[in-house]
Amino acid sequence: MKLICKVCNLEISEPLTELKDLNLINENDGQDYITRGFYLIQEETAYEILKGSIIININDFSIQTTIQTAVD
Repeated sequence: MKLICKVCNLEISEPLTELKDLNLINENDGQDYITRGFYLIQEETAYEILKGSIIININDFSIQTTIQTAVD
């Protein structure tokens, strides 16, 4: 799966695979919560507005590369 911007239809993520093994989630401060290349759909949350949100590693956003290149 890739995330696509609803406004401009640009791909904004690298290819992602659903994280099935929740034991791979890392809850240590200062470390990646989810491994690159995976996504997770937020099911349990104290905030109803976040339910169903897609969680990915920030390094999987392909838009970062575009922004970085434009700035350089």
